[in-house]
Amino acid sequence: MEIRVLQTSDSPAFYELRLLGLQESPDAFGSTHEEASQTPAEEWARRCEPTADKFILGAFDDRLVGIVGLIREQRSKSRHTAFVWGMNVAPEARGRGIGRSLIRRLIEMARAMPGLEQVHLDVIPAAGPARDLYVSEGFETIALQPKALKVGEKYFDSEHMVLWLD
Repeated sequence: MEIRVLQTSDSPAFYELRLLGLQESPDAFGSTHEEASQTPAEEWARRCEPTADKFILGAFDDRLVGIVGLIREQRSKSRHTAFVWGMNVAPEARGRGIGRSLIRRLIEMARAMPGLEQVHLDVIPAAGPARDLYVSEGFETIALQPKALKVGEKYFDSEHMVLWLD
């Protein structure tokens, strides 16, 4: 298993895995499969281009099987914070510690970012294994937003979590 920062050349594989996650678990993401599938290829390539303030990690096992992104706040008053987004492991690769490896590498890289003090994420409480993973890696709940997402006629709460890096 190789975990590395994605590059623009990885954008087709990223796009494929992202769409799979949105289709398979529509309640776990803020975006929809329909919205993502209409996003131009150039935008997917731009998202995969790492900078000092953002990156996407990929887990490779012959092919891309896991992803997670981190983006740092750009406003001067909140540059001490960053946000985790898009965590997804392909269904056939789950249960092998890939999600844990991705989040640990993300935390390691976040700790190396000068001045970064907090990493935030949102998780649907019903997504038990994902939530349990975040808690086991040191994230703590700081807020609950009732009915944050609506899929069809069903609502999902969102739990806002933080990892303090200091």
